[in-house]
Amino acid sequence: MLAVDFRLDLALAREVAKRLATWMTAEDIIRVAQLKTRPSRLARVRGELGIGDRDPLMVTDFLKPGPAEVAALLPPALGRLFAKMPDPRPGGGFALRLPTTTAWGFAALKLLAALRSWRRRSFGFAEEEAALQRWLEAVFAAAEHDADLALDTARLAVWARGYGTVRRRGLARLAQQFTNWKTRLANDREALAAEVRSSLVAARDDPDGDIKAAA
Repeated sequence: MLAVDFRLDLALAREVAKRLATWMTAEDIIRVAQLKTRPSRLARVRGELGIGDRDPLMVTDFLKPGPAEVAALLPPALGRLFAKMPDPRPGGGFALRLPTTTAWGFAALKLLAALRSWRRRSFGFAEEEAALQRWLEAVFAAAEHDADLALDTARLAVWARGYGTVRRRGLARLAQQFTNWKTRLANDREALAAEVRSSLVAARDDPDGDIKAAA
């Protein structure tokens, strides 16, 4: 194992901790439902609109769940099968208008939010855990060869961001990035380091265009 300067090693630990903390705040349908049913939400909306507690207010949430979002809620084995199904809507997903200030609309969101305890057993959680593990393994493998590359590899977690389609594309980008990772580390580390730096630039400057091109 190549010796790593202590200051760089400490920097790597800090970078991994920071990125890991952000990754673990990933939001899915259940989490979004929790946020939308918080008591403070309507108070914040009223404050932004400048209306009082007694003034009538109607809030409508626009949702567009597709097969991938539904699959994320299922058990892993069933979710993998469901995720392969083609989207029945040309534009992707089912467009829903949910009046969350009505009793039935709020109840629908609360029902989703109540699935919180199920999240750790869902297909979506399993996919996130697998992606996170691939990233960590890539970081640790890079650290055995090159401290600077390990730092940049840790920063690649920036692709694990957003929600829905954006996040799925980002995780797909990471999966592609880490294909044959250890072999490339051993055989052509300079080219791999350049590729990682290019990916970081793309994540900052043109994430959507780069993801689509790489898909």
